[in-house]
Amino acid sequence: MDPTTASPSKAAGALPRPISADSSTSNALRYNPGGLRNYLFADVDPSQATWPLAAYCFMTGYIDAISFSAIFVWCGFQTGNSVQVRPALPLIPPRPHVSNPPLFVLPSAQLALALARLFEGPSGHHDTSFHIADQQALTSVLTFIFGASIGRLGDRIGARTRAWLALGTFIQALFTMAAAICLWKSGQGSIAGFRGDPVWTNASTFACLGFMSASLGLQGIMGKRLNTQFATTIVLTTVWCELMVDPKLFNLRQSVISRDHKLIAIAALFLGGFVSRAILQAIGSSGALGIGVGMRMIIMVAWLFVPEKKAGKKYSCNRLVSRDSKIRSIRIPEVWQRNPTAGTNQQEDTSNYHSPKMHPCLQIPEIVEQIVASLPTAPGAWMHDQFPSGDISVSKSDALALGRTSRRFLEPALDVVWGSLLSVKPILDLLLSPVAAAEYLQSDTFSDAVALAERIKKKDKSRYNYYAFRVKAMKLSDYGDVSASFYHVLNLCSRHFPLLPNLRFLYWHRNNLETFYFLPVFTGPRLTTLVLNINILPDSPSPAFFNIFQNIGSSSPRLIKVVVHDQSQKEKAGHQMALMLSALPALKHVELWCETTWDTWACLATMRDLQSLRFFPAQLPDNKATDAAPLWGALRPAPAASNFAALQRLTLTAHDISGFIHLLSCLATPQLLRVFEIRIASCPPSSDLHALVNAVASYCPSVTLFSLDMVTYESCEADPRDRVLASQLLAPLLRYQAMEYFHLHACGIIFDAAFMKDVAAAWPDLGHLKIQPHLTDQASLSRDTASTITLGGLLPLAERCRHLNKLVMWVAGSAGDVPAQYERCGRKGSEVLAVDVTYTGQGFPEEHLAEVARYVEVVFPDPTVAVVHPPPQFEEETGDGTDDEA
Repeated sequence: MDPTTASPSKAAGALPRPISADSSTSNALRYNPGGLRNYLFADVDPSQATWPLAAYCFMTGYIDAISFSAIFVWCGFQTGNSVQVRPALPLIPPRPHVSNPPLFVLPSAQLALALARLFEGPSGHHDTSFHIADQQALTSVLTFIFGASIGRLGDRIGARTRAWLALGTFIQALFTMAAAICLWKSGQGSIAGFRGDPVWTNASTFACLGFMSASLGLQGIMGKRLNTQFATTIVLTTVWCELMVDPKLFNLRQSVISRDHKLIAIAALFLGGFVSRAILQAIGSSGALGIGVGMRMIIMVAWLFVPEKKAGKKYSCNRLVSRDSKIRSIRIPEVWQRNPTAGTNQQEDTSNYHSPKMHPCLQIPEIVEQIVASLPTAPGAWMHDQFPSGDISVSKSDALALGRTSRRFLEPALDVVWGSLLSVKPILDLLLSPVAAAEYLQSDTFSDAVALAERIKKKDKSRYNYYAFRVKAMKLSDYGDVSASFYHVLNLCSRHFPLLPNLRFLYWHRNNLETFYFLPVFTGPRLTTLVLNINILPDSPSPAFFNIFQNIGSSSPRLIKVVVHDQSQKEKAGHQMALMLSALPALKHVELWCETTWDTWACLATMRDLQSLRFFPAQLPDNKATDAAPLWGALRPAPAASNFAALQRLTLTAHDISGFIHLLSCLATPQLLRVFEIRIASCPPSSDLHALVNAVASYCPSVTLFSLDMVTYESCEADPRDRVLASQLLAPLLRYQAMEYFHLHACGIIFDAAFMKDVAAAWPDLGHLKIQPHLTDQASLSRDTASTITLGGLLPLAERCRHLNKLVMWVAGSAGDVPAQYERCGRKGSEVLAVDVTYTGQGFPEEHLAEVARYVEVVFPDPTVAVVHPPPQFEEETGDGTDDEA
């Protein structure tokens, strides 16, 4: 048959069989001419080289025991060759035939001592003799360095290849064999009887010591190149230290490589010394070295059978760590991937191929941030409640300890330590020591403050600037702060240099009116957020306070957010707020937790850049009050007045719904409102709910509003006949197709399955849905009929709302209500979907609730956390009587 007309299957069968297909290492060596070379020059897997490295540690103890028994020199430990503990010399009793007997504790400790000995004694009587101990130490150091330098050949061959590991071990065996021959020809003994009287003194034993040290020097550099837990396989001081600080040292129930390999290295060295001493006691040092040659040859052969290191992925940067500490995979672009099915004979066109420049997944500061985020919070973390969300309230000592673990971690760790402060005291400690500060402020007079400020002015500010520039958030309170005298000093210093040039967030919580006047001292060009507690301000407004806030506005051009707290429940907070807002007209975000006045709302309405307004009065309006109308009721409706021209986020608390409807009518057109949060003190009737929904639908454009939140603080037991269906009441809100967040917590509403179906069709981008009736905890008909949504009503949400990550709702339960057939739906959200279902009804066993939870977890895709529970039960107080009386 013509080969050109052969079938594809037969043509494929005529091709030579690939070597890599179902072939073992022996087959590759047998049939491939280049297989042996490839096998020898392949890198071994260091993680599977445990036993050859343990044998190296064994040889360290084996050879060191021979040299130490004869001359008290560890020929593998070169630390002592630099400095010897000379004060121990007088402890050696002098020998009559040895002048100035040396101490042989560590062989490497004697070179520096030999030089220092030249300067000992009176003038003209210096000891210039070259002691035998110094000669042996110098020989050991030089030959050890020579042996280690031979290891540089491995860099050319490949430090982790089988060829070099076997060849290097063979060279070690040659050195050991040469040492055995030299010692055998020397005719000297093996064991010294006294520490100051070595038995190796002639040239042959010096050569023996040199060959032994050279073999260990080469062994050490080869072990170091493998970069394992065995380290150099010679010096185990570091291994001992790392073993003692291993966090899993006492975790005996599982295998820990970092701990187990260190223990193997220590045990192997101990065993080598024990075996060596036993052998040389029986047959002498030369015979022991001869046996050591055989052990070296066995290790050489063992290196040839260490498995090859498997090739890893070319691009391993395929995971990112998000801010919420969840690890999520990312898809590698196709242009970065090679064709895994391409044949070996296929030629790849690389003319237009450029390897992409790879970047690390996380920079060093981001790594430190993730580590710090996993640390336990500090005991006083509650004091950071008003701080920015990015602030991490961890223990300063923990963050500093993290910075000390690595030089590259130090700067990011210092940013964490100094990033947020709860007192001004650390700043003062940088400027002047507490002793000097107490010296100048003993009398607590202004003259002392001036003198102290002059002293600080002349001081070098390099150290202060190094730390002060890292401070980005600060809270000044009476807790742990300094006296008012220091504020005078800081005020004088701020005229010459900025105190906190990088401060972004300032929380003033001092209950001292005198120090409030120094508030502008801590502001700066980068300040963006100011939180104030104005409890201590006087009732009547003062021009001095206007000047304070005017100075803050001029020194902080980036200030965009102000949060005000006042629990005094007085109108003076409203007057002070009007004064502040008139001095800071460029604010974009205002949050008020205090009482207000009409002047306050008049200033707010005229702020052209105001984008976010949140109002929570210090005391909720009284339901029974006759003058419960909101203060913004005096605002003129649009278009007569252009109120809140740039407002996008609005959170209000009022007595009833009429106040909200009036404020919506006062907003300038076109409205830009995107987030609307309503807090109602009283329980509104269904007519007021209809009016509010229609007002929102009339005044808020359908393309902007994406978050609506309405909560009533008071619950009532509404008559089921007076309640309205959610599908009818909330139908006007379905026009907001960009809705992402919807929260409704009110009474007088029946949540039905039709509303859920309409929501799923109208709000495809919905991410947070929370609908709950605000009812009492007593079991009643109103509570059990507050929702008619069944389990089947969840299916439209699962099918259409693919971005859902939070669902809280009431479901009307009944026996056998779990659908028999349903489909698992997909979801585009990457976060965990949390489902909280209140399952109404009576007498359901726990098994049925568990079945409902499994249904929810199956309907919504993983990852899903489903919680199904009955409504909260009301427990009636029974008094203090006996159980029978109750």
